[in-house]
Amino acid sequence: MTSTSSIIGAALLCSGDDRHSVFYQRLFLWESSSNSHLPVPFVRFGVTEALLVEADVGATGWMPVVSVESSESLTAAVEACGGAAREVQGWCSMVVDPLGATFLAVTSAQVTATITPTLRPFDPNQSTPGALSWWQLNSTDPVRSLDFYTSVLGWAGGESDNDKFTYWRFFNGQPLAHAGLMAVDERSGLDVPDGWQVYFHDDEVADAARRLVDLSGSVVVEPTEI
Repeated sequence: MTSTSSIIGAALLCSGDDRHSVFYQRLFLWESSSNSHLPVPFVRFGVTEALLVEADVGATGWMPVVSVESSESLTAAVEACGGAAREVQGWCSMVVDPLGATFLAVTSAQVTATITPTLRPFDPNQSTPGALSWWQLNSTDPVRSLDFYTSVLGWAGGESDNDKFTYWRFFNGQPLAHAGLMAVDERSGLDVPDGWQVYFHDDEVADAARRLVDLSGSVVVEPTEI
């Protein structure tokens, strides 16, 4: 694809278990309506912070929602770069990159028709509790991941090195990066599968971790400064 695509939000893809909806409503004080047409919006104070998408497509979890110009052009570019794409619920496509990471792609027409206009714009400087603030792609082959996303979505990748790990940032034509990429290797110390990792803002992370445990969730990484 020659145009640049943008992350516009976050979607929780699941197979229809209501516990997902209840958990995140209580964790972030979101509201949702099971009577709404899919995708179901997670709303707080009249603003849609994220989307719930129910579909049995062999993948679950949080993933970016990316706006693209054409679903046909996207599918062709994805397949040419070793990935796969399939329609989900008739309003978006689920893209699987060559290493297994997934995201949802929508065209501007699909956004207008199916996604509420109250969807909060994605802002890496977000400081509203419960709002999407960052995306990170964890990759076992960063070079291959960089090639895929720069070729398919038109993003640019910039390396940001430090004394602990090598990190890349994805740019979509704007001055500020809107997503990152970290290598899953000995240097980073990560032991996770390839996939997109979502960050939601909270003023008190330790309190959020306690709420999560109270809701029968699990803390995988203790509250950490980054």
